[in-house]
Amino acid sequence: MNSFYVYGHYKPNEDIPFYIGKGIGTRSTQKRGRNKWWHNIVNKYGFRIEILYDNLSEETAFDLEMQ
Repeated sequence: MNSFYVYGHYKPNEDIPFYIGKGIGTRSTQKRGRNKWWHNIVNKYGFRIEILYDNLSEETAFDLEMQ
């Protein structure tokens, strides 16, 4: 089943992501399960989300996330 995706979290006015993740469903929008570093950035700047790749197998999503 190809339902995974790779996403990036960006500061609102920047083009370089501060976080890249793999997800399924609504994972890219969730704030729970993030580390303190992530929360510090989001609390100070906010964030925007870009889906970089979608409709992936979990294995492909893991590989792209690591790149």
